[in-house]
Amino acid sequence: MLDIKNFYELLDKEKILFSYKGMLDGDLIDYILQMVDKRLKNVKIKKSVRKKVINVLVECIQNSYHYANQKDSEGDSESKDSSFIVVSQTPVDFIVYTGNYVSPHEAEKLDTQLEAINAMDESDLREYYIKNLNKDKLPTSGGAGLGLVDISRRSGNKIIYNFDEISDDSLLFSMQVKVKN
Repeated sequence: MLDIKNFYELLDKEKILFSYKGMLDGDLIDYILQMVDKRLKNVKIKKSVRKKVINVLVECIQNSYHYANQKDSEGDSESKDSSFIVVSQTPVDFIVYTGNYVSPHEAEKLDTQLEAINAMDESDLREYYIKNLNKDKLPTSGGAGLGLVDISRRSGNKIIYNFDEISDDSLLFSMQVKVKN
């Protein structure tokens, strides 16, 4: 049986402000953002830092939501639509962890994109962002495809990420983003 006292002591010790694992939808995303914003207000940080954390979280959740539509070969969507979100605080920054299942093809695209983004400095990121915002034709999948660039720009840090193979047709993509406090 779960020792609930130890569980909550661990959450407190690790400064976990918010944690969720499951399927995402629009209403739930709104609720998550409201809850994290409320928790950030309770830890009494600067409004500018709170806004950065929320903006990074929005982009991270949108990324998870966008890529979490993978189904396994038996059509089981419950395990493949499951995402996780954790927001924690350290003495120097806030950390947003997100993860979801992706296909090998999507993992390859994400890896290439993240390697390129992590290789850019602040000036390169700004230039790339502005250049792609001004394109005449945007992707049909929605947005300008700049979410990961925006995450890197707003956080001021490299995006730490990993792919864990689950099966031949599924990997767990996890991402960590630090936002200075």
